[in-house]
Amino acid sequence: MARWCPPRRLLGLTVFVALVAWCSGSYIITTPRKWSEGSAAQVCLFNVGGGVEEVGASPEGVEVKVKGTQGSDVLVPPQFVSIPPGKTEVCQSIPVPDVDYKSGKLFLSGTLGGKRVERNETINFAAASETFVQTDKFLYSPGQKVQFRILTIQGPYLRVYTGVYPEMWIESPSGSRIAQWVNVQSPGGLIHQEFQLINEPEEGTYKIHVESPVGGNKAVQTFKIEDFVLPRFEVTLESPPYILATDKSLQYRVCAKYTYGQPLKGEVTFKIEATEYHNRQSVLLQKPISGCHEFTINTTTLVFNTSSTINVVAKVVEEGTGQEAESTGQLDVQRQALKFKHTGNEEYVKPNLPYTGQFKVTLPSGAPAAYELMEICQRSTCRNITSDAKGIVKYIYPKYEDFSIKISSPKYKQIENPSRRWSPIMFASTSTRSVRTYYSPSNSSLVIKTPEVQMRCRAGEKQNFSVSVMYAGTRNSKANFTIQLVSRGQIQYTHTEEHTLADTALPIDSSLLLMPLPPPAEGIARGVVSLPLTIHLTASPTAKVLVWYTRQDGEVVSAMQEIRIRKCLTNIVSLAWSSEKAEPGEEVYLDLNAAPNSLCSLGVVDKSVELLQSNEDSLTLEGVFKVAERAMVGNEENSQINDGEYCREKMKNEGTDTTEPGPPGQPIPFAAEEPAGVVKRSIWNPYGNYYTKDVDAIKMFEKSGLFVFTDLKVETRPCQFRARVGGLTRFKSRTRGSSNIALRSYFSAGQEREVVTEQAFLTPLTRHLKESATRSYFPEAWLWSLSLLPTAGNSSQPLTLPHTITEWVGKAVCVHPEKGVGLSKKASITTFTPFFIDLTLPPSVQRGEILPVKISVFNYLEGALPVKVVLAESPEYEILEDPLASSVKGTASSCIPSQEKVVHTVKIRPNALGDVNLTVEAFVDEAFPEVCGSEYVISKRDHIIKPIRVELEGFPQEKTWTKYMCTSDVANEEQQVSWRLEAPSNIVPDSARGWITAVGDLLGPTLDNLGSLVRMPYGCGEQNMINFAPNIYVLQYLEAAERTTPDIATKAIEFMKSGYQRELRYRHQDGSFSAFGPSDSSGSTWLTAFVLKSFAQAQQFIPIDSGDIDMSRDWLKRDQMENGCFLSKGKVFHKSMKGGIAGNDSPVPLTAYILTALLEAGELTVSRPISEAAFCLISDKSEDTYTLALKAYALALAEAPEAAGLVLQLRAKAKVSTEGMYWEIPSVNGKSAAAGVETAAYALLAMATVSPTEYLADMQKVVKWISSKRNGQGGFVSTQDTVVALQALAKFEMVLGQKPVDVAVIASSTDLDHSFRITDTNKLLLQRVDLSSFPTTITADLAGDGCALVQAVLRYNIPEEDPSTAFSLTTTTETARDDKCITKRIKACASYTKPDLKSNMAVIEINLVSGYIPDKNDLKQVVGYGTGLIKRYEVDGRKVTFYIDEFSPEELCVAFKVTREVDVENPKPGTVKVYDYYDPDEFASMSYTFPPNEECEAGSDVAAGVEVLVVNPADIAYDYDYGSF
Repeated sequence: MARWCPPRRLLGLTVFVALVAWCSGSYIITTPRKWSEGSAAQVCLFNVGGGVEEVGASPEGVEVKVKGTQGSDVLVPPQFVSIPPGKTEVCQSIPVPDVDYKSGKLFLSGTLGGKRVERNETINFAAASETFVQTDKFLYSPGQKVQFRILTIQGPYLRVYTGVYPEMWIESPSGSRIAQWVNVQSPGGLIHQEFQLINEPEEGTYKIHVESPVGGNKAVQTFKIEDFVLPRFEVTLESPPYILATDKSLQYRVCAKYTYGQPLKGEVTFKIEATEYHNRQSVLLQKPISGCHEFTINTTTLVFNTSSTINVVAKVVEEGTGQEAESTGQLDVQRQALKFKHTGNEEYVKPNLPYTGQFKVTLPSGAPAAYELMEICQRSTCRNITSDAKGIVKYIYPKYEDFSIKISSPKYKQIENPSRRWSPIMFASTSTRSVRTYYSPSNSSLVIKTPEVQMRCRAGEKQNFSVSVMYAGTRNSKANFTIQLVSRGQIQYTHTEEHTLADTALPIDSSLLLMPLPPPAEGIARGVVSLPLTIHLTASPTAKVLVWYTRQDGEVVSAMQEIRIRKCLTNIVSLAWSSEKAEPGEEVYLDLNAAPNSLCSLGVVDKSVELLQSNEDSLTLEGVFKVAERAMVGNEENSQINDGEYCREKMKNEGTDTTEPGPPGQPIPFAAEEPAGVVKRSIWNPYGNYYTKDVDAIKMFEKSGLFVFTDLKVETRPCQFRARVGGLTRFKSRTRGSSNIALRSYFSAGQEREVVTEQAFLTPLTRHLKESATRSYFPEAWLWSLSLLPTAGNSSQPLTLPHTITEWVGKAVCVHPEKGVGLSKKASITTFTPFFIDLTLPPSVQRGEILPVKISVFNYLEGALPVKVVLAESPEYEILEDPLASSVKGTASSCIPSQEKVVHTVKIRPNALGDVNLTVEAFVDEAFPEVCGSEYVISKRDHIIKPIRVELEGFPQEKTWTKYMCTSDVANEEQQVSWRLEAPSNIVPDSARGWITAVGDLLGPTLDNLGSLVRMPYGCGEQNMINFAPNIYVLQYLEAAERTTPDIATKAIEFMKSGYQRELRYRHQDGSFSAFGPSDSSGSTWLTAFVLKSFAQAQQFIPIDSGDIDMSRDWLKRDQMENGCFLSKGKVFHKSMKGGIAGNDSPVPLTAYILTALLEAGELTVSRPISEAAFCLISDKSEDTYTLALKAYALALAEAPEAAGLVLQLRAKAKVSTEGMYWEIPSVNGKSAAAGVETAAYALLAMATVSPTEYLADMQKVVKWISSKRNGQGGFVSTQDTVVALQALAKFEMVLGQKPVDVAVIASSTDLDHSFRITDTNKLLLQRVDLSSFPTTITADLAGDGCALVQAVLRYNIPEEDPSTAFSLTTTTETARDDKCITKRIKACASYTKPDLKSNMAVIEINLVSGYIPDKNDLKQVVGYGTGLIKRYEVDGRKVTFYIDEFSPEELCVAFKVTREVDVENPKPGTVKVYDYYDPDEFASMSYTFPPNEECEAGSDVAAGVEVLVVNPADIAYDYDYGSF
């Protein structure tokens, strides 16, 4: 109750002095004990009984500031909080900046209630923020796209961060950064990023790292890459809700359903195992299953009453496909029939008010134990109470004293185990709860009555309630009741109103009283008041309601109660489909609702993807609320309560000797103040300590999470001294009874108490257990989009469902700058048609083979259907007639029963090459001649298109003719060229195909074929660079020429990104690289140099981890010798070492290569490693042509004057012909055309670097010769020659400059007369015209002004190749017996036959017979860990490739099994080829066939000597140590 005081200027001195006592009041200040960084903290001032300030008078108030714990740094700037005139209280928000401290010192200084305020306390800071990273799925296949969203939430009110993220990156399993983004803007609060995986990524677990933009921990999200097959069905296991040791049987239900909800047929293997300590019993059952199957296990089969755990595994194998899925379950055997939890809201017994408590009784599963008879006892007083429908048992204890309450079930007594008396079979169902007292010297108290269940979230900003508060206080006195609501470390509501304490009826159920309610103490009124309370959504999930009033004698009477609210986000988001089920390809609507103008991220994935999810989704309601929970104040965090200090001071003030009972003259040594955050409960000393078993008003403020600063009485609890004398403890009390009462109270208070953790959910936790369009769209992650909602706050998006028959699961995340974050519940729609078809096809076939197309027709309608299937005719394949069928070829009819499928087989012979589309339609046949299903015909139709790749048989060959033609060439040079395109006579019929191309730029063919410049595999660290390095030179050239187009740039950058990912697979931990990565014993000096220069130059185009580049550079420098040369480490890839290094003991060529790599990677020419390496090269006097070219370019880059002399030596060695200038490489040690191309390219680079104007004419001749060696795909022979040649050609084009081009290339042959027009606008375009007949003679001429690159290509297949003398090859095949006769084994063996005894790295390519697939387990066994000669394998369709480190005269073999998936008729032979990767002309090849299937069918397992064991599925066998299956 406030007082009005007149201003001093109106009073005389005498009157003023007389009114001081009346007008001088008291104060209370509350503020949270933990403040949230980047948010605001509330400081509330209350002027208690000091009168209302006059309007215009200087307001009272306090200065609030926070300094560092050392007192120097100001963490929260000073701010003055004052009570406005005419008011007695105020709550003001104090801005809290981001600080680098976990705690500080809070200072309050000022005047309040006429009293001087000088207070300080240690206060904690909460860094309440979290960055969430969520991928569209967890498991990815190679080549897929990883999509992820990023969201950061801050502060107790869950604000959305809209600033800049400093850095985010993706880390591979080996620890390298493979993608990086810096300074990413997030103006809307949500970011979407994506990352394209390569086709052969490093398998394993990847990490997405996001640096927190607001401090705190870095966010890390994982995803995994591996080859996987999406599960088509799911197995669920329904276990008993719980198992009691007294149960006689167990019931389990196993269900197997497709992802679209239909039952699956197959076989289920059910294994149940009971475990007790180290003993195990198990039962194994096998049964057919169609949807679901129930298993009953009884105690005669499995003894589990002495077991501790029951484990179950249910594995289902699909009929027909053999695909497997399983589900597991584990339950502990329970030995107590009922569980008890004290869930009452009241924690303390209050003076003159009854205590209401309640137990929740549950079954072991957590379900309510409804309507169970319970006995409630307090000492000898007992009552029988029946639990309600929710398992709740309530009681009211009316006395004011410490007490213990016991609840038990008369029905469930303890059951002893006769053989194990120390371990009962069942324990009695009972529990005990102890309750302490709240102390008030005036016997005053408050009890807050709040809802006993969670309050629900409601739409809107706030909810208004009335809170009932029972009181016991001085009769007819007036009291100002203050109510505060504290949640998330924030005071969210404050209100004060006056009430008169009068006797009124208490809102209690008298039938719950354990004994009669005693009358209140004399002069005490008992009653109830209602106080208003406004709860905002930001108060969830828990809020503390604090109520207090102040008595006239200065005692504060307080109470605290916690209320639970469902986790509520302020941005309420909902997601819903227009229907629960729809047909594939049908249009549906997806409705999204959120706060207007919210930015929403939507993701929809196949449920099959969710079944493979193994990481925990952090962006959930629970995950978001962890941010809010960090702002919450712990019950005893920064506690103001120190029982020891309080009691010592209290007894000292009461005249008690606080030094007793230590030795005479020695005070009890009290402990120093404990650090902030430590609960200060008592002060220990070796003779005893003070303590208190009661709580008082300050405890209620503490449990609310608040500091309370006041000159009123908030600590009144009595104290006792516990002395240690002769090993015994003696109690001495100054209050409330004798020592024996205190002793009893001590032991009562010391009994074990149940720690109650309130459930975070209101709902109990449960066990989770038309005419059709063509179907051709089958994604895994269907939708992943970011969009802005309109001002209406909702959108209805029309979508066309994919063609996968499955369940689609969607989730939306929405953010708003004011409304914050919102999450939708998952919304599902099932794409299902009760009538559909599917095709079973191999990955590819060869032309001329007969392919059986298996068409499966599914009928999930209620009745049988007459169905006709039609395979559409096409000129690309021939449909063969079935002599046994009566229907038209390509069609089949059948009556399909309900819930069944029928498989029809139609045979075709493909005629065309490439991807051939098969179009199949199935529909209800109204003209079906027999009775089938209902007389009313249901119109159903399905239509599907699937491609099958058709390949040519035999071995592919290629011939090319290339000419770089310029109109400015010397007059006597013949411009016209004539080429004869003719294939050998023994080619595969109709396999010849050819074309002629023209382009106005030397890099034109490269631009057209980025990613496939050579027709070779890319399975090692050096070969992979063919898809990486050329893109750098292409983009450098195009940027210099200002001719970059978005399409080319995007294409080149994507190839660089994928090449970078792939190359990291070959990186060692020390920063070096080798052909096969960590499986090699060490890194390779040469490859590391190659990768270093490529990565360094690529940094201008894509993110490259600088740390990796530095490690590689340092690794190279460590091997520089004293003479400046570099020492070679690791494997030399092929004997010419790209032109002459291997087989030569000189380190000069390698040093020259490393020197160029370091310089191209940005090393300064004046650095010590560069100058010393140049010295090494200058000292060398070698005449080797390759070495001269490489040295010339290296020294030219190093700006050494000796480079010019080396170029002159190269000119002297050059050969000039009509094709241009070139250098002959002696054919020693396996030298090939690749070495010649590489040598010419280095010579061209050296000329262009030393003096491009001086050597322009020679450079043009070199370019002509290099161009003549191009293959038909824009590259050259192998990897390194292609990379260096393209670098040189790009350099030449940049040196030559951009001259106008306007030429015509006139090409003619027997049936061709075509003119290619090339101008500045299309000079980068590769123009092509196909040739129709062979053999033919092509002539090409040039007219106009400029240059053009003209090429003719002829490709064909031959049945057998003429091998070289480098390798021998043998291939054998055999039948591997199995029960279906579908398995074969193939074995290929090769050896090296040349005199030098060791080959380069080589490749074995095995093209399988159509219809067969390799056994990947066998392939993995062949390679092992990659530490032997067989380094790795790859599978691409029918082709299996093995990479061999080297061959020797000793035969090396690969052998593996293959399985027939499709029975292709008239299969063409498979092929095996072994060749030198760096000299492909060195090869051996052969064809093979498999033994006929009859070889397997003629025998039997018994005849082969294999024992066959037939087991009756009804038989049950069990043992005590059955291993997992």
